[in-house]
Formats: sequence, C-alpha cells, structure tokens
Amino acid sequence: MKPRLALCTVLALLGACRVTDAPAAPQVLVLKGDDFGSGGTTVTLRNVGANESVAVIPLYAAQSLAPDAVQYRVTPTGLTAPAVAAQNVPAARAAPSPEQRRLQEHLSHLEENRRLAQKLRRAGVKPLGQGLSPTDLGTNCPAPYTVRSTVCDFYVDPAGDVEEALVNATLRFESVNAYWFIDNAYANELSQEELVRMGQIFEDELVPVDTQYFGNFPDADGNGKIFIVFSSLDAYGYVSYADLFDDSDWFANFGYHSNEGDIFYAFLPSDNLKAGRTREDYFAASLPSTLVHELKHLIAAGIRLRLPGGFDALEPIWSEEASAVAAEELSPYGSATTRYAQCAVHCTYSQRSTWLRMRVAPTSQ
Repeated sequence: MKPRLALCTVLALLGACRVTDAPAAPQVLVLKGDDFGSGGTTVTLRNVGANESVAVIPLYAAQSLAPDAVQYRVTPTGLTAPAVAAQNVPAARAAPSPEQRRLQEHLSHLEENRRLAQKLRRAGVKPLGQGLSPTDLGTNCPAPYTVRSTVCDFYVDPAGDVEEALVNATLRFESVNAYWFIDNAYANELSQEELVRMGQIFEDELVPVDTQYFGNFPDADGNGKIFIVFSSLDAYGYVSYADLFDDSDWFANFGYHSNEGDIFYAFLPSDNLKAGRTREDYFAASLPSTLVHELKHLIAAGIRLRLPGGFDALEPIWSEEASAVAAEELSPYGSATTRYAQCAVHCTYSQRSTWLRMRVAPTSQ
C-alpha cells in the first residue's frame, strides 16, 4: 500500500476514509488480542495486485512507557513474487521522556474511567440524562454565565501527587459551543487575545471534525455548551466520566467528586515551559490537538453512557484512544504538525519544540 492508503486503512475503521486515488475497495482486517489464541494467526488477502503491497499497522494506543510492548512477526506465504518477512526489533529500554509520562497520565484517566463505570453499572447508578434532569444537578456552577463575572469551583486532578483539588476558576471567554474557564491561580497564563484565537480555531477547525465523524455532545447538563477548564495538569487534558454522574452518587461510591456537566480539562502553557517547551508549541500544536482529542472523548462518553446498556457500550481503551488520535489526524493538527506519534516513542521536548518553532517561524537556515 502507498503511505496515504496506509493512513486511510486506519481511518477506514472509523468510517472516515476519503482517499480517492486509492483502490476502490481496500481490504481492511482488524485483529484483536483474542484472535491470537495460539500466539499467532493466519490472514488471507485475495487478489492483491502486482503493484500493491500490504501494510501491517500494530495499533498500541495505550501509549505504554515501554513502546515495544507490542512485538510481531509477519511471514507471507503463497505469493507469486518473493516476499520479505517483517519483524519489529525491540529497542533498548530508556528512561521514559516527559512526553511519554504525560501521554501515560492521559491514558490512566481513560483506564480508571472505564473501571469505575463498570463498578457503577453493578451498583445500578444511572448517568446524567437517564433519570436525572438538569434541575437535579448541583449548584457548583449554575447559570447565568457572564464572561469575567461568573466564578465557579471545579474539582480537578492537578499536577503532582494530589489526586483531587478544588480550584476556583473564572469564565474568561464564551464561544459558540463552549465556556472557557481559567483556574484563578493561573489567571495570567492566557491572555484574552490568545483565548479568542483558540476559540476561533476550536469552533472553525476542530468542532466540525468531531461532529462530522463522531457525533454531537449530548448536553447532559442542559446548558447548551461544554465547559473547558484550564488548570495545571500532569496530562495534556482529560475527560472524567465522573462529571456525567450526580456528585452524590459518585462521591458515595468512590470518595471523590463530580463537577456534573459536559466538561473536559486542558493543561496550561506553564506545563509546557516546565519541560523546556515553548508557548509557540503550545498554541500552534499542543493545545489545538488536545482540544480536538478531548472533545472526541467527551462526545463518545456522553453518547455511549446514554445508550441502552450504556456502560457496556463504552469503547475498549485501545479503540477509544485510537479514535481520539484519529480526530487529531482528521484536523489540521495531526502528527504531521504535532509529531505526536514520533514523540510518543523517542522525541525529547527540546527536539520537538525546536522543530515546531522552525515550522511556525521559518528562518533562513
């Protein structure tokens, strides 16, 4: 397969393939862990043309700190032309980079959310929108919402070892689909001009991608918009399934809180700067890719938790994270811009920031 077709193969799994110069019907087969019961499996591809090739794409969306945890060997047989066996070679283990740690922190949120959702299912707890109306919700951030006047408390998973912290945040910007809150402890990190610009990117370039391919957020809290809460985080961003449940139910079962609403959380420029990255990197790539990624998670959680048997409808982690990365690729802020895929394995912050700075502001060198 051509490189474009290889990417199309991944996106085709999500119903998102739009390559027009590729063969009309690419053969796509998804193999999961259960398909390798004896340590291997056999795949038959029919009518492969002489000018075509086969792409094997190991999909390890868990972003493990050991990137070679998925190992494979491919031995082709029954071909009329010589073929070469393929095998990945494990790389030497190195200390995880800050990039890898941040990605792993993001995945830990997904893994914990799924585990707790299954536990709630056994307890018979219903999510918002199934038995609870918006008027039943708590009052930590009630309407009306007025820019620079509305101040709300949010429980967040902050940077560091503390699992939950209550932060005070001010509504700093309102876009068509979102209210943008900034933790007051970091009020000076984002200027109004920067928020307005990111709001334009969010509405014009990112929301259309997610809604076209993944659906609309269900508006569980009934206020017509989502909340984006900026605070200092160990992850780039995250969605908490807790927020789609009544706070009293969640706290009674797990000992920490729900903010009761359609919310996702995003990191700050200082979280980049601590690791030697730049503000240019943050606004040109890291934040836009985080916004489209987390919005996809929020849409999926909101829709799937409200389906019949909603807890069983949650995507497996490997699929949910992969589809959120696909949302990045479908936007203007995919790995060609952010180097997400490359840096998950071997980039240092310095390498990535230097590359991006040259891309955003080319020099004569």
